[in-house]
Amino acid sequence: MYFFTPRGLKIRLDEEYCIAFSESNNISFKKMLILTEFFASLKDYFVFLCGLALFLSKADISEIFISTFLITLIGIITPLFYPSLKFYFKTTFGILFFEAIFHAIFSLYLNIIILIVVGLIFVGIKATLVFFLAFYLSTLLCWWPLVYKPGRRIYKNYKITITDVERLFINILRIHTSTKVSFKQWLENYKEYITVKGVIL
Repeated sequence: MYFFTPRGLKIRLDEEYCIAFSESNNISFKKMLILTEFFASLKDYFVFLCGLALFLSKADISEIFISTFLITLIGIITPLFYPSLKFYFKTTFGILFFEAIFHAIFSLYLNIIILIVVGLIFVGIKATLVFFLAFYLSTLLCWWPLVYKPGRRIYKNYKITITDVERLFINILRIHTSTKVSFKQWLENYKEYITVKGVIL
């Protein structure tokens, strides 16, 4: 019981239910999938801009580590919370602009190549390695409190597998539909639906 975004991001929800829930939305279901991809990788976009700024300014190693760690943290936390996600959608032009850049640069993993090349040229191999270390360390430390624990709690209460990607997709659905429900109510309605349908979780 799952479906995929255009770039292959797995969403562990019943597609039929999600499409039905989004029938009153003001954007297409495919557009919601694309937005899910964008916000799921928001940390990568933030870190890309942060990395370029740090490398081009020839920041020292400690500054690179601290800045990268914090920016990654912000990029992970921001899209997971409904109020901050909703704030993003108030700036329609900004969303479209950033999304266009995202798909142009990130589709071929050019962001990683660009960061490595610029890093090696301006700050050297040691500082470049520290940059990537800070990124992956921040990502790893966020996984337990922001992904594993909430997902475990949801599964215990509803017997539904919810990762950060599903949380993000559900919140995008909630933002773009006229049917305003809380996250908890959405889960309860979804649980009732899959129970009646007899979907294998």
